[in-house]
Amino acid sequence: MAPPPWTHGSFYWNELMSRDVERNKRFYADTLGWAFEGMPMPDGGTYWIAKAGDRPVGGIFDITAPQFGPAPESWMSYIAVNDVDARVK
Repeated sequence: MAPPPWTHGSFYWNELMSRDVERNKRFYADTLGWAFEGMPMPDGGTYWIAKAGDRPVGGIFDITAPQFGPAPESWMSYIAVNDVDARVK
């Protein structure tokens, strides 16, 4: 069995919740050289995978729909945990 592509306690994924996805895609493409690949969402929207070369480094999620209300634009980071149940216990 191959080891997971992450290590316990490290940042695993970063996601930008955005009200202007196209502006953010331009900014990160221009400043970091990221490319973006669209992934259709079940509700009809698109989730944008940010890539540095061939490596996925994060995503951009559109929060303009009414159900997101006044949620602020922000980066949300995910941290890898090797055993959630054991860590909670």
